[in-house]
Amino acid sequence: MMNQSTKGIHTCPICRYDGNDIYSDTGESGDSVAFDCPRCGKYNITGTANTMVQYEKWQKSLPFLSSWTRERNEYYGEVPTVDSYRIKLESNLHRQISEEDSIVRVLKYINHKTKSPGKTVLIVDHYDFPIVNGGDEDAFRYYMKYLVRVGYVTYCDDGELGDAWAYCVRLEIDGRDKLREFKSSAVVKCARTPWDSVNQALDAAHTNLHLGESTSYFQNCAHSCRESLVKLAGEIYDESKHGAFQPDKSSYSNALTKIELVVGELLVGGKKKEERSMAKAAISLANKFAHAEVVGRTQALNCYSSVKAVVEIVNNSFGRKP
Repeated sequence: MMNQSTKGIHTCPICRYDGNDIYSDTGESGDSVAFDCPRCGKYNITGTANTMVQYEKWQKSLPFLSSWTRERNEYYGEVPTVDSYRIKLESNLHRQISEEDSIVRVLKYINHKTKSPGKTVLIVDHYDFPIVNGGDEDAFRYYMKYLVRVGYVTYCDDGELGDAWAYCVRLEIDGRDKLREFKSSAVVKCARTPWDSVNQALDAAHTNLHLGESTSYFQNCAHSCRESLVKLAGEIYDESKHGAFQPDKSSYSNALTKIELVVGELLVGGKKKEERSMAKAAISLANKFAHAEVVGRTQALNCYSSVKAVVEIVNNSFGRKP
């Protein structure tokens, strides 16, 4: 519950927008402040985070924070909290943003705002540019012009898409097809295995990856990938066959060791050298991505792909069919 609601000339600590249309509220604890910004949307920011964003060290993370808070507002109806952890997390994600990802984000936003097929959507670059993760007004307009040029979106005002600060667009069928294509091609689901516990963990990873629109989904994907390998090790490692195992690391690291031992036994001999090398490389990649502290879309895709490869190699080598 908030109190001391005020409306006046306030400055958003994330995007630096200031104007009469920004609200701020002080939390009852006095440690956080709630903002309602036309760019960033509604969010709470802790005292520590509010101090951090003033320092140059964290300035590069601010456009990504703005995109994250706006995203949580638009698509999930949430009022997120910006804390020190979120600032550090977003500061490490800017290298993972692709041009295709930005294009799809703009398409998704227009689709989200479209009340019914054929209806127009009002766009205001000055307020809507955080939709492009880490972007600015120029980047948002650049991608909008591209979408108009390729026919995914139609500019519905008189003349051409110029420098107007507000304008109407309409999402076309080709634009909807592009969105469906992006989602369907993002990831191929792992084949079913004989092990229910492994299937369940992989299904959770795939769901988070397929629906992922923010870092929390991608982190959950990586967590489920780790869980699937732990479950796989528990299913395939048999001490009566492979020897007593003395755990000396984390459950995840021990799981990888067990899988490597089983793979070495399943793929023994010179004729299976390449398969053995491929399996070890997949395990190494799975370890790299599933253990990453910061997980973006690309890392989550690679994490799932490498874990899927490990599981399918083991499943195929066991000679069992789903």
